[in-house]
Amino acid sequence: GSNLYFHLSNGEVKRIVPAVNEAVNENWLSDRDRFSYTGLYAPERLLKPMLKQGGDWQEVDWNTALEQAHERLGACLAEHGAQRCGALLSPSATTEELYLAQQFMRALGSNNIDHRLRQKDFHAQEQAAALPGLGLPITELEQLDAVLIVGGFPRKDQPIINHRIRKAVLAGAQVAALNCVDFDFNYDVAHKCIVSPQRLAAELGAIVKATLARNANKSADTQQLLAGCRPEQRHEAIADMLLQADKPLVFIGNLALSHPHLATLTYLSDILAQSSGATLGCPGDAANNAGAWLAGAVPHRGPGAAELEQPGLHSGAMLEQGLAGFLLLNVDPELDCHDGRLAGAAMTGAQCVIAITAHRTDALLRHADVLLPLALYAENAGSYVNAEGQQQNFQAAARPPGAARPGQEIIRALAGAFKLEALAALSDEALRSAIDQALADAAARPSTDQRPPEQLPPESAELCRIGYIPMNSVDMLVRHAPPLQQTADVAHGAAYLNSNTAARLGLDEARRVALRGGAADAGIELPLLFDDAVADNCVLVHGAHAATVELGALFDVLLLTEV
Repeated sequence: GSNLYFHLSNGEVKRIVPAVNEAVNENWLSDRDRFSYTGLYAPERLLKPMLKQGGDWQEVDWNTALEQAHERLGACLAEHGAQRCGALLSPSATTEELYLAQQFMRALGSNNIDHRLRQKDFHAQEQAAALPGLGLPITELEQLDAVLIVGGFPRKDQPIINHRIRKAVLAGAQVAALNCVDFDFNYDVAHKCIVSPQRLAAELGAIVKATLARNANKSADTQQLLAGCRPEQRHEAIADMLLQADKPLVFIGNLALSHPHLATLTYLSDILAQSSGATLGCPGDAANNAGAWLAGAVPHRGPGAAELEQPGLHSGAMLEQGLAGFLLLNVDPELDCHDGRLAGAAMTGAQCVIAITAHRTDALLRHADVLLPLALYAENAGSYVNAEGQQQNFQAAARPPGAARPGQEIIRALAGAFKLEALAALSDEALRSAIDQALADAAARPSTDQRPPEQLPPESAELCRIGYIPMNSVDMLVRHAPPLQQTADVAHGAAYLNSNTAARLGLDEARRVALRGGAADAGIELPLLFDDAVADNCVLVHGAHAATVELGALFDVLLLTEV
């Protein structure tokens, strides 16, 4: 918004309404980033270690909590082996926390480590960049003259990036959007393709084909893949926009990252960027995606993108196989994973769940055995790696509340409990040096060409869910920030249809509907709302909401009936 609030040392809050003008303020900050700090003071904040005994929770001291974490996870390792244990790590954790967490798991013998919690398709992970990012400095976004957004809403998902894109549009740039929802951008969008998730790849393929028709550089694999695509006027217009631009960008957004055919969308976006002279940008869906890749918080690479001989399981496979033991780093699995129903079932079936967390949640109290209180970003020193690959270091600005500790200390203490002396004794200086070396190694890693898929995903006439997650519901911190939870940008427990789809289904007078995902045994009931921004033959049902967890995957075929 346009209001600025300053908290003065005497406790007074001063409100300033700046003049609104087309010269966008360089110091602009999104409401999410401004008010997320209130989540530090939420009543659900975990202030002491907690231990579940016979189904009941009790507060304990740190020594007892660490002893029990060692005993319970150690028993799980002894009975099932390290390959049946894994770690789900928040992509908003610091680089130091992510580095130490993956080192801890690998020292135990497991490569089952992942931060890509909302990703469904992992087919192209071997070809993924060493560090995901924009592909250009953030300041150069203002110099772009054409942007194609593929499956995303940067106005809400990456507000600072969108701020720069808006400045480019005010200077004359054009934007096109290929999306499943006609999102409300705060600048003109010159060309739109609003389609079902099941048609997203075909629409992108048609844009690629229109671009290649104007370009002599055509590969046989790509031509065969796109043989069935028929470019229409909207595809031709986007191709012309990119080809006529001096500085175009193809931007892969959050919806594409959680799409079940991410590998195909990434391949097509890469070919489109190459054939149009555009930069390919994919900054990720959380604060420290690049730092997580750098730190080795993935199952198939170590720090610095080092390849592993025996890769572990990605997050989806960990949940599908139902591991015996889980280490969670500031993760609420039912709300932070692509398939909340599957995540809940995996946690229920696990023998041991150790959660390093800043907040108590209903799901963690149901599923975990030990809760270890975590200091958050303002209470902790560390670093993030931003969308252009720059490491950004910060110091603690406040003391952790109660007995909460920085994640680095907690993981070192766990390592000490497991007699992993080298990791337990790793100094802050040695940790920073290791991360610096990993950053240098990742930067030196050559890029890998994307492999073409065998075919484009088949189209279907079945109703499909769009599992978008609004900006103020994306992680535990913002979900526990009271001012943000009073905004419209939170997950709602409702189903949204456009009026055409509602009429076709005979639901134009309905007020509540029953929904069931393709893999779910039971369904859920939600209020039905109408929104013509939703693509035809789709139902928008937000993720990261307790009422929608049992629906399952963020993108899935749905059965929908009136209640």
